[in-house]
Amino acid sequence: MINRKWLYIIEWAFIFVISFYFTSFVPAFALCILTLIKQDKKWFQIFLFTFLPAIVLLNKKEWLIYLFFLCICCYIAYLIDRLEEKEKLFRRITDNERQHIYELEKTKQQLIHSSKKLVQLTELKERNRIASQLHDSIGHAIAGIYMQLQAAQKIKSKDINQSDKLLDKSIKELSETLMLVRQTVHNLVPQNKLGFHTLKQIIDSYSFCEIDFQYSDSFSQITDVYWEILISNVKEALTNTFKHSKATHVMIQLTTNRHFVRLYIKDNGIGSLLIEDNLGLRGMRTRINEVGGTLSIHGVGGFTIVCHLPLNEEGEIRDAEYFDSR
Repeated sequence: MINRKWLYIIEWAFIFVISFYFTSFVPAFALCILTLIKQDKKWFQIFLFTFLPAIVLLNKKEWLIYLFFLCICCYIAYLIDRLEEKEKLFRRITDNERQHIYELEKTKQQLIHSSKKLVQLTELKERNRIASQLHDSIGHAIAGIYMQLQAAQKIKSKDINQSDKLLDKSIKELSETLMLVRQTVHNLVPQNKLGFHTLKQIIDSYSFCEIDFQYSDSFSQITDVYWEILISNVKEALTNTFKHSKATHVMIQLTTNRHFVRLYIKDNGIGSLLIEDNLGLRGMRTRINEVGGTLSIHGVGGFTIVCHLPLNEEGEIRDAEYFDSR
C-alpha cells in the first residue's frame, strides 16, 4: 500500500508537469494547501509546494489571480480545520456526557441495591432483637413455669399442700408472662404508623375545596416507603391547589394492581400552560424517581398529577435487579 506522503508527492509532480504545458492547471497547486495545513507542514514546505511553482510558471498578472485564489483556499482550509476541531470537541464532550450518564445510572442502581440491602439488614437485625428478647424474658419464664408444674405433679401424691402452692405460683407467673407477651407485642407496633388512615386524615382535614377521594379495597401491597411518598406528594399537590389553582373541586384516586401503585390527582382550577419545575415539584419527582417510578404533570383543563410506583409480580417493591435487567 502506497504511503500517503508519497502519494501526495506524486500528485504534486503530476500537476507540476502538466502545468508546463497548460498554465490553467497552476491553480491546482493552491488546492494542495488544504492537505499541507491539515498535515501540519512547515511554512517552508508550504512555500515550496504552492508559491514556487506559481512564481516559475506564471506571469505577474496571472500571479495576482493565483495569489487571490490561494488566499481563498487558505481561508477555506482554516474553516475546515476549525470545523474539524469543533467536531472533535463535540465528540469528546458527547463521550464524556455519555460516560457521566452511565456512571450516574450505575450509581443510582447501586444506591437502590444498597437501600434494599439496608432494609433487609434492618429487618434481620430487628428479628434477631425480637428473638433475643423473647428468649431472655418470655422463654426463661415459661421454662421456669414448666419445671414448677413438673415438680407439682411429682409431689402431688406426697404433699398436696406444697403441690397446690407450686400450682398457684405457676398460675401467677404464667399470668405475668402473658402480660409480658402483650407488652412486647405492643412495643413492636410503631406508634405513628404511615398508611391509608394517615392519608385519609390529611384529605379529610383539607378545607379549601371539596375533595372526591376514590380508592381500591386492598393496600396490603403498599409498603411504608411508598406510603411516605404518597402522603408527601398528596400534601404537596393540595398545597399547590390552595396557593395557585383557584379550584373548587379536587379528585384523588389511589389504585393498585400486581404491577404498580397509581396516584391520580386532578383539580378544576385555572391550570398552567407553562409549568415551572419548582422546589415542590422537583421534590415529588425526586422521591418517585428514587424508587424507579414515573411522574406526569399536565396543566391543561386544570392541574393533573399522575404518579406510578412499580411493584413486582409478588406485590413488593422492585429492587436493583429489576433495574439492571431493563
